[in-house]
Amino acid sequence: MARELPRYSDEERERLRRALLEHVENKKIRYHRLAQDIADKANYGLDGDSGRRRVERFLKGTHRQNDDFIDAIARYLGSCLTSAPMAQICGFE
Repeated sequence: MARELPRYSDEERERLRRALLEHVENKKIRYHRLAQDIADKANYGLDGDSGRRRVERFLKGTHRQNDDFIDAIARYLGSCLTSAPMAQICGFE
């Protein structure tokens, strides 16, 4: 049985977007690599160029993404958080 996805408010989405942007800037990760990392760590399908474009659109705030994508972002950030301030931004503390 599939688990039920949480619903993310606009504020939660923005908080996760900012946290992911901070992560990208700190680690100097390119969009393609980030999409691969999200796919691996969150077990979410972000294949090839379409995955890169989806991550890029989310980070630029040009498209509203569905809850399953936002949940994958939350799980990815939860798996790689190393700083307390980023954990707080994401709501993990």
